[in-house]
Amino acid sequence: MEENQEIQEDLGNGGKVKNWLQDNIRVILSVLIVATIMAGIYSYSKRTVISTDTDNGTEINLVEADKENADDNSAVVVVGEDDESNKTEKAKSGSSEKLSVEQDNQKTEEAKKAEEAKKAEEAKKAEEAKVAEAKKAEEATKVEVQNSSEETNTSFEEVAGAGDSLTTLARRATKHYLEKNPTEGLSNEHKIYIEDYLRKQIKQHQNVNLGEKVSFSKDLISQAVNASKNLNDKQLNNLKKYSARVTGL
Repeated sequence: MEENQEIQEDLGNGGKVKNWLQDNIRVILSVLIVATIMAGIYSYSKRTVISTDTDNGTEINLVEADKENADDNSAVVVVGEDDESNKTEKAKSGSSEKLSVEQDNQKTEEAKKAEEAKKAEEAKKAEEAKVAEAKKAEEATKVEVQNSSEETNTSFEEVAGAGDSLTTLARRATKHYLEKNPTEGLSNEHKIYIEDYLRKQIKQHQNVNLGEKVSFSKDLISQAVNASKNLNDKQLNNLKKYSARVTGL
């Protein structure tokens, strides 16, 4: 009796399970399908080595092949970058070479200008030196002419230098005469009178040309010296304002 009762309970329970499965079969199948798909995705993402046989029996590691393909793609990208880098470097190199050429040309042009300026400066200095030398020679000639004096038996011949007048030539002749014929008691005022005496006696214009020769006779100079000795004190005082202006009497 008890045994039959247990069998009935088991059958009752089995009927309940069967009824539940029938009622939820669609949900169970959906869950199983989703679980299967998830398991496949998980298995694919986590695989490390998938091997396949080739014609010659060797194995190809698909993961490593994928990596190699990735490396190849990276290599292609790197090559492209190298090309761009090379182009950039070539452009920079071309610009540097162009700039270098321009700088060299500029330096060459500056060097030419400097050389031309140096030559111009040297030519200018040479011309200035030439002018200075010519001027020096001219001055030497003037001094030589100015100091030119010749004594003859009867006269002193004075040659006019630059700036000379008949008065300065008479003064020079008086000086030469007194050097040859010293005379005591002659002051600067007496000498001023003598040169003026000679000037007035020479029948010639007051202005003389450079290199012109004027002759002063010794007799005429002697007459002027003797006449100066007859000057009184008043006359000599009047001559002081002229003698004060003349040096080297």
